Amino acid sequence: MNESTAVESRLDKLDKDDRRPKLTVGALLLALATVPLVGAAVPQQDLTGRFLLLATTRTGTMQR
Repeated sequence: MNESTAVESRLDKLDKDDRRPKLTVGALLLALATVPLVGAAVPQQDLTGRFLLLATTRTGTMQR
């Protein structure tokens, strides 16, 4: 193994070692960026309870 091959081998290993943390950090940032987006979805509200309470208050009986 001559000197240039050893240097190339070492540089290839360093490139691989440098790539792994970058991919890990990128995946972590992507996962953290999706959390607010999932939480930003507006849930559907069930307004039937409010409507029945309002109808009962106005009429004195619960009518359906």
